[in-house]
Amino acid sequence: MTLTIPGFSGRALIAALVLGSAAGPTQAAGSTVIHACYNNRTGNARTYGNLRPLRPGRRCPTGELAISWNEAGRSGERGASGVRGATGAAGVTGTTGPAGIIGATGGTGSPGATGQGGSLGATGPAGPTGATGQTGVTGATGSAGPTGTTGATGVAGSTGSTGATGATGPPGSAPIFGASGTLSGAAIWTGSQAVSFPNTDGATTTATVNIASASFSSIVSVQATLQDLTTNDNPGIEISSESTSSITVKLTNNNPAAPGSGTVSTTLYLTVVGVG
Repeated sequence: MTLTIPGFSGRALIAALVLGSAAGPTQAAGSTVIHACYNNRTGNARTYGNLRPLRPGRRCPTGELAISWNEAGRSGERGASGVRGATGAAGVTGTTGPAGIIGATGGTGSPGATGQGGSLGATGPAGPTGATGQTGVTGATGSAGPTGTTGATGVAGSTGSTGATGATGPPGSAPIFGASGTLSGAAIWTGSQAVSFPNTDGATTTATVNIASASFSSIVSVQATLQDLTTNDNPGIEISSESTSSITVKLTNNNPAAPGSGTVSTTLYLTVVGVG
C-alpha cells in the first residue's frame, strides 16, 4: 500500500531514517525495525513522494529509496526513590527490678520514768482510795533504719520493626529517537478501522479515526496503510486533516477498470507519533 505525506520534506521525521540503494534491505518477519520504500521517481507525478511499508522478504524496486525506523524508543530513566518509611513503634517497657533489701529494725526506746505515787492519807478513817497515778511518758521512737539499695535497671525493650519501603517512583517518559536527536515525552499510538470506498475510478471517500485515548497535546507524524488489496483496487491515501482527538484520511479509487458500481471493503491502519 502507499502513503502520500503532504509537505514531506518539511515535516519533522521522528523515526531514524536509513537511506539505502534502490534495492535496499529486506523486511524480516517479527523485526522490531519498520522498513518502507519512498518513491522518488519524478516521472510519475501521481505516485511521486508515496511511502509504503515493505513486506517481509521483499526489497524496494529501482527508483524507490529504502528507509527504516525503530518501533519503540529506549527505556525511560529510572524513577525517583520512594519516600522513607515511618519510624518503628517504641520497644516494650522492661520488667520492674527486684525490691530493695529491707532496712534493719530500729532499737527499742528506753522505758519512761515511773510516775509519782499518790500522797499518804491521814490516819483516821480510811479515806477513799487515792487516784491512780498518771501513765509514764512513752519512750522516744527509735531512728529509722538505712534505706535499702536500689533495684537493678530493667532490661531494655526490643527495637521496633523497620517501616515499610516507600512506593517506587513512576517510570520516566519513553523518548523517540530521530535524525535530529531525542524528543522527550513522545509516544506512538496505533489503531485500525474498517473502511469501504466506491468501486468507481476517481471516486473518493473519507474515514475519520478517533485517537482521543492517546491523550496527545500535539501530533508529530501520521502514517496510514491499508490491508492488502489487489493492484487494481489499491486506492490513493491522503491525510486530509489531523488533530489530537482524530485523524481524517481521504481514499481515492485509482482503478481505470473499475466496474462503476458496488464498493471495495478493507481495513485502514494508523500509526501516530505525538507528544503527551
